[in-house]
Amino acid sequence: MTDGEKKNFINEKIVGRNISPKNAAKRLLLALLCGLVFGGGAATAFFAVRELYEGFEQAARKKGDDQPDTDGQDMEPETVHDTNEVQDSALEEAPEDMDIPDENVHETWSKSELRAEIEEILDSRNWIYDEQDLRAISRVTAAMAEKASELIAEVHAVSTNTTWFEDTVESSRTFAGLIISDTDSEILILSTDEAADSGESYSVTFSDGTEKEALLKQISRQDGICVIAVSKEGLGEEFLSDLRTADIGSALNVSEGSMVLALGAPLGKVRSFDIGYIGMKSEAEETVDGQQEVFYSSINSDPQHGTFIFNMEGQFIGLAASDKSTESVTGIVSTSYLKRAIDRLTEGEPLPYIGITGSGISFDMSYQGMPSGMYVTEVSSGSPAYDAGIKNGDIITGIGDTNVSDVRSYENAVRLLKSGDSVTVRLMRSSGSSGYTELSFDVNVGTR
Repeated sequence: MTDGEKKNFINEKIVGRNISPKNAAKRLLLALLCGLVFGGGAATAFFAVRELYEGFEQAARKKGDDQPDTDGQDMEPETVHDTNEVQDSALEEAPEDMDIPDENVHETWSKSELRAEIEEILDSRNWIYDEQDLRAISRVTAAMAEKASELIAEVHAVSTNTTWFEDTVESSRTFAGLIISDTDSEILILSTDEAADSGESYSVTFSDGTEKEALLKQISRQDGICVIAVSKEGLGEEFLSDLRTADIGSALNVSEGSMVLALGAPLGKVRSFDIGYIGMKSEAEETVDGQQEVFYSSINSDPQHGTFIFNMEGQFIGLAASDKSTESVTGIVSTSYLKRAIDRLTEGEPLPYIGITGSGISFDMSYQGMPSGMYVTEVSSGSPAYDAGIKNGDIITGIGDTNVSDVRSYENAVRLLKSGDSVTVRLMRSSGSSGYTELSFDVNVGTR
């Protein structure tokens, strides 16, 4: 394009519509015709509905005239409609000894019995919660969370490192802890094995701000837990009198749909809180040297920093587990399994460890000729059982003097052992076409 040349990129112009009088008349006539058609249809529908309504009304009136006059002596109780309160005025005016027949069982009802029946119906109805109800529920859960949070303590795991310039640097990580026991000399706090592995020294901060040095009492890495001990020495009487310990409840009453609270660090920060529901309950899942009862929920959790699950009665019923959880689902190991481990740890005793995961012998397996016992599905690498020579596919029949018939009896036998002991494990091993051969292995019991 030359310097003096002018070029138009858009060569269009928008103008208004030009409607002739003839076109306007046609559009007006069309609008009037549409109005007449739709108006006539609406009028026809209205008169048809009115005629139908009047027919129903006349039929109902005729049916009422055919009923005998009872003078109010044998009236049946009317159906209770959707209302929030019973009209007591009619009952108050009725004689105290008035009898009301029931058409199904032909029994008589007194005025007080009728009132009780009506109230029972109202109590059993399915209420639709309004905003006020939801606010009340919110206040209750908030109060429960505040009360339960007194059981949560901050566990500080302190470690020291040396830089290239030989400077000593101290770092600290904070985890959630649950106060589980109050003995004559110490306060015991349940936390995660991550907390135990993250520090060389420990301190604990309680809900009122009191801070005290602590010691690692015992740890179970297989269960993902540890127990931290705080000496009572130097703690005030008022603090000790107000100190509360967690009520370790039974998980038997927990079912799908149960509302639960998550305390500790469910949002990744200590002293956070969440509320949710149990979505699934697994009666028994195989784990190393036993079985676990596990719940599953969409509630938020942070198993590494510690997430403790409470029921609506304020009881501790489970612990969020890393190996059972995903990004969207929280796996909760119930206290039915954890309590026995916690009891041993609070006594300062290490938990025994053999390293076998197994299952029971099913009917089909037994039908194929497998002997009774516990079928070995996995032997943990580097475990005492692995070092002794026990293999996948073996069938455990006894530990020491205790016979083993299933996973539960195996778990109970292992719990009777002590770390450091040597025990004989009896088993049956497949020999191919020749059947099973009975073997025994000496196992040095380890620590979980």
